[in-house]
Amino acid sequence: MVYRHMERVERPAAFLEGGAAMSKQARVCPLCGREYPEPPALSRADNTTDICPACGMMEALASIPRQREGPAERTRRAVYATGNWWARENFDATHN
Repeated sequence: MVYRHMERVERPAAFLEGGAAMSKQARVCPLCGREYPEPPALSRADNTTDICPACGMMEALASIPRQREGPAERTRRAVYATGNWWARENFDATHN
């Protein structure tokens, strides 16, 4: 049962999370080949393929861009961007 704008709406068990129709259906992931009973994740490769939640998490983490510069390089860039000559001199004296 779902309430929508103070109106009571009855829905079949297949539409509810944890319903009998959803829990009995086991899917096979096309990427890893394992069966999974959880709701599927949508593949980022083609936006149409359903994959297991674990592979979905791995695709999501792989899509995050990695930072190529370390903390010292980021700090150096930020200090030099200020244009403050004293801050640049102090940074160079402590990091070189």
